[in-house]
Amino acid sequence: FQPHPRILNWLNWAEIGPHIYHLKIPDSDYPAIKALFESTLDFDPTADSQSEALLLNIIEQIFIRCSRFSTCARKDHADSRITNAMDYINRNLEKPLTVEDIAQHVHLSKTQLSALFKDNTGCTLINWREERRIARASRLLTQTTLQIQEISKKIGYGDPLYFSRTFSRMVGCSPRIYRQNRQATINKFDSASHH
Repeated sequence: FQPHPRILNWLNWAEIGPHIYHLKIPDSDYPAIKALFESTLDFDPTADSQSEALLLNIIEQIFIRCSRFSTCARKDHADSRITNAMDYINRNLEKPLTVEDIAQHVHLSKTQLSALFKDNTGCTLINWREERRIARASRLLTQTTLQIQEISKKIGYGDPLYFSRTFSRMVGCSPRIYRQNRQATINKFDSASHH
């Protein structure tokens, strides 16, 4: 959707990778924001102008609520060593890098890197890497026909079963179900746009 210019002021989330933004929502606020996201599924923006306006209104509500939790409101920019570490991780997701390997790359000790990373992103380096891997896996699941075992290897999981368990824990369903659901959603919108 095309955001109204005023919305851009609310989109000051921390960029933690190329075109990947991270926002930590407190547990107490999560249900309300999740409910707003789920309510967007009830609208067909092509039905009429009121439906589109209502949908945009809900999206604006999501951004307004989320803007209160932006770490960017408290930090101007991430430490360049952390940005460098993120870039290094993103370029090497398929490799079994340890915290030591990443720390060496950015010329910090493991302890320094771990503390700085947590301070700049709000999560641990290992959790951040797992989020990147799962984000890439979800793209591969929806944009390619690669087998789940192949996707597992491409994002650095030697054991496809461990990948499936991690994916299920983070996304809420197995990679196979995720792919089926996304394909069903794409088919639904494709058929709606042809009517």
